[in-house]
Amino acid sequence: MRAEEPLGAMRATASPQPGPHAGAIVRAARLAAGLTLAELGQRCGYSASQISRYERGIQRLTDITLLRRFAEALAIPPQYLGLTHPTAPGTGDTPTPAL
Repeated sequence: MRAEEPLGAMRATASPQPGPHAGAIVRAARLAAGLTLAELGQRCGYSASQISRYERGIQRLTDITLLRRFAEALAIPPQYLGLTHPTAPGTGDTPTPAL
């Protein structure tokens, strides 16, 4: 503790454990849907071993297209995987109604 800090003062710190990574969410959704690694892989165009690497966090899920494929194949909202709806307000994708 530094001398200028009052006795008993606490510092804010980052949480030591981050929230679940996208792979853990994919795994939970796959199991809930009753799919095998191979079945999900067929739906997304990847091998069962690659799906396993994504689920275990060995290979990071950073590709938006792949995250959308997982969401569609698992019938889960893309927001569960950190994506926004493609026509969300303020994105510029929503057509403006004529007045």
